Parts: sequence; structure tokens; C-alpha cells
Amino acid sequence: MAFYRREVGYKKYEDSGKIKTVETIVLSVLSDTSTMYDVMQKTLSKYYENDIDSIWAAYDEYARECYRAIKDSGKNILLVSVDLCCADIKYMSEDNSMWKACAYTVFGVNSEQGMRILTLGLNNEYDRITDA
Repeated sequence: MAFYRREVGYKKYEDSGKIKTVETIVLSVLSDTSTMYDVMQKTLSKYYENDIDSIWAAYDEYARECYRAIKDSGKNILLVSVDLCCADIKYMSEDNSMWKACAYTVFGVNSEQGMRILTLGLNNEYDRITDA
């Protein structure tokens, strides 16, 4: 599962009652991220605006299509996502944009931190492993 680690973090909030998943949607054609637009439109048509507080997209390619579908629906539903690129910033900067937040990571920094932890672990220096 491509987004397994993201789902583990998300599940923590579900289990604590901080969020409730109304529905999980996926692409209708797995090799074509643009199909998320149609899937999102169909999903939104099943709910009243107040039934959904926000939409979380696990990938910015999905989020862009969700954004377009929400905008075209006329519903005011907040969108948050993972990953970021210039196109995402453009959408987030639009007047009255419902795309409000994005979690972003620098993979090179993640790799560097992972190597440091691995090195300390291999040298049995577990006490020197700290949260960066």
C-alpha cells in the first residue's frame, strides 16, 4: 500500500475521536490521477455541504483534482493535503481558496536523519538518538 505510513498517522486521530472518516475514495483508473476529479464530484453529490468539514488528500496530484471538483461543486469544504509543488501553491493562493493547508517534507533531510539514526544504532549508541 503506497500510503501506508500516512494512514498510520491518520488512524491515530480517528482512534482518538478527533476526526471521523465519512468516506475513503480512490481513483477510478489507478494509472490516471485526473480520474480523481470525477470520483470527487460523485462523492460530493452524495452529501450536503455541512456533512463534510474537510477533505484530506494523501498526495498533491489527488488534491489538485479534489480542489477543482470542490470548487466546481460550489461547496465550501476545506481541503488539506500532503506534498507540495508550484501548482498547489497557485491553487492555495486563489481568492476564497478552500485548500488551506499542506504537509511538506524534504526527502533529503529525512534520509540524512535516517542515516544518523542507523549509524548510532549500529554503534550501540542508542542514548544519542534524539528527536531532531
